[in-house]
Amino acid sequence: KLMDSGAALAAIAHSRHECVTVLLDKVCFHTPIRVGDLCAVRAGVTYTSNRSMEIVCQVWTSPSGIVGGLTGNVTEPICAVEARFVFVALDTNGKVIPVPQLPFDERTNRWDIAATKHEERVAERSRSDRQQ
Repeated sequence: KLMDSGAALAAIAHSRHECVTVLLDKVCFHTPIRVGDLCAVRAGVTYTSNRSMEIVCQVWTSPSGIVGGLTGNVTEPICAVEARFVFVALDTNGKVIPVPQLPFDERTNRWDIAATKHEERVAERSRSDRQQ
């Protein structure tokens, strides 16, 4: 829930419209998050097609629950969980609308990875539609 909300905020900020989750593509658990651990969510748009956005969302945590807290022990945060979400933007009638393209200067090597994933999802959906 926390990651979906964080990813939704990134999608809404990018599109300036209401957005909905259409796919949770991949979740990688890197380290446990224990009760009392301090967590922070980071999310950003990594790819845009005409009508969808891929958002990578990460949860960062401090194993001791204190990031430079009162004890004076500085614990570097580590990425505990990472997931890829796909969102679409909706107009006021609930219809899917085009999304702004990610500016070229914000594209990274993740763009290429995300573009490949997008093509794979489109091909899979096409195969699935033909089988029905």
